[in-house]
Amino acid sequence: MRNMELDNLREIWQEESKGLEARIAVNESIIRKMNLDKAVGEFDVLVKRSLMGRNLALVYCLISVVLAAMAYDDLAYSVPGLLAGGAMLWSFISHLAITRPEYDKLSVVALQKLVCSFRIHTAANAVYDIAIVSCWLVTTVPLVLRVTQGIAVYDDAHATIVFLGTSAVIIVLIAVFSRRAYGQYHEKLREAEAQLNTIVEFEKGAR
Repeated sequence: MRNMELDNLREIWQEESKGLEARIAVNESIIRKMNLDKAVGEFDVLVKRSLMGRNLALVYCLISVVLAAMAYDDLAYSVPGLLAGGAMLWSFISHLAITRPEYDKLSVVALQKLVCSFRIHTAANAVYDIAIVSCWLVTTVPLVLRVTQGIAVYDDAHATIVFLGTSAVIIVLIAVFSRRAYGQYHEKLREAEAQLNTIVEFEKGAR
């Protein structure tokens, strides 16, 4: 009789143990999926923004070229415009490596490597992107005024000083806000990497 009770208790304990293991496995699976969905969602937002910025660079290049062509006889405006357009084209080409991945075909480790490489690419190009946008604005505004309004900013000393002063302020603001934006990019990518790393650790522990 006593042996039967012990056998029953052992069976109950084993069933409870199996149920607990199953619940733990389900919870771990849910955590992995939540972390993966969050990491992919945050990363995808940043990729979309980068792709939009890359494509806009090509649009800005075309704007500069068209405006420069319209002011071809005034080299003080057309040449800087063409240079700024060339810089925008270079920016577009330098970001061609950015593509929107097919997340369902990537392993967690592959996605982790992709996030890391994207973070490194963004950090490496941050200064150049800020400088190119600033130069484009400084060269395009006088060009637009020259073509559309017939205003020659560089022909008037006072207007030139005012424009350069205003441009300096705008460039500083662009630099400050851009650095902050890139800092937020960096933090979000770090978070995505940490979430993916958690999944990798879960998978290692499950083996």
